Amino acid sequence: MDKELLLKTFVLILGLAFSAAAADKCKEPPELKAKAQVTCGQARKAALARVKAAGRVQDAELEEDQGKLVYSFDIRRKGASGVEEVQVDAQSGAVTSVKHESAKDEAAEAKIDQSGKR
Repeated sequence: MDKELLLKTFVLILGLAFSAAAADKCKEPPELKAKAQVTCGQARKAALARVKAAGRVQDAELEEDQGKLVYSFDIRRKGASGVEEVQVDAQSGAVTSVKHESAKDEAAEAKIDQSGKR
């Protein structure tokens, strides 16, 4: 096998491994994590079960949304555009919201997140 091809394959595999590991991480500010009764792993299971289709968590975070402590998951479904945003109550583990976000919606949300106005 060509050394250059081997190196490119290795770099690709390494990049995929790091991106998968990053998606498995849940952004949990310590002050919010201390208030949560449900773990990120438990909330992730509930979110994936609710979507009921093969998908992978693209982003996971613990946040306060409209005064409620929730885990928010962006789940990318194979063959579908955009993501399913699933929110799970961090106290009870119940799914409280499921909505589809188009690529345009995602870009707008990312812009808001970057400006810190959320």
